[in-house]
Amino acid sequence: MFEPVHGSAPDIAGKGIANPIAMLWSVVMMLEFFDQKEAAADLMMAIEAVTAKKAGVDTGLRWADRHLKIYRVVKKDG
Repeated sequence: MFEPVHGSAPDIAGKGIANPIAMLWSVVMMLEFFDQKEAAADLMMAIEAVTAKKAGVDTGLRWADRHLKIYRVVKKDG
């Protein structure tokens, strides 16, 4: 019920090219559905912070390499 529009993307699993932001955003929607407004708002603010500053992510990196950087920013900002 709560998954990114692209689904879980099993066809690209392990290739390091999936974008984690869509999955995190679907978690925001799930939290809102279950009336966890504060947690949803915190996660959404972290997503916005990551995308606003691009998490210091080099566009030359594969998504697998970006995941760790994005995770660190979400954890720090959230």
